[in-house]
Amino acid sequence: MSSGTLRTILLPISIALLLCSAVWKYQEHKYEAIIQAHRAEANQKLQDETMKLLEKERLIQSHIFDLENKYHESQQELSTLDAKYRQLVRDAGGLRDKGSGDCGDRSNAKSTSASGNNDSSSRVLSEEATEFLLRLTAEADQLREQVLLCQEWAKLMMAQ
Repeated sequence: MSSGTLRTILLPISIALLLCSAVWKYQEHKYEAIIQAHRAEANQKLQDETMKLLEKERLIQSHIFDLENKYHESQQELSTLDAKYRQLVRDAGGLRDKGSGDCGDRSNAKSTSASGNNDSSSRVLSEEATEFLLRLTAEADQLREQVLLCQEWAKLMMAQ
């Protein structure tokens, strides 16, 4: 093989390799630019969604704080009312059972209660029974407040 033929073979091959390399680099830069644009767009969307989420979280935390304050205020009010109610019960001499009269005395109990004098048809409950009923009503009031708090929380979450 002569150097002229070798040159005629190698020159087109070299040019072809250089062109392939140039096209390869061009495509690489082109797709890298597309990827960078998508990455920037995705980062912007992620940042926007993160900001929305943080704002919702701040709003929810604010609502939680308000609900907790409201709950603690209602618990204080319940404690105050319970103390007042217990004092009223003590001042009245205890809780009374209006239906505790004798079985044969029912017609008489109805007539006396209609006239406003119901002392004969009721008896004072024991201190244990009174305390049980007072604790039971206090617990029922607390449960009611907890249920109301849960309902408000559920409404808040449904609104989100």
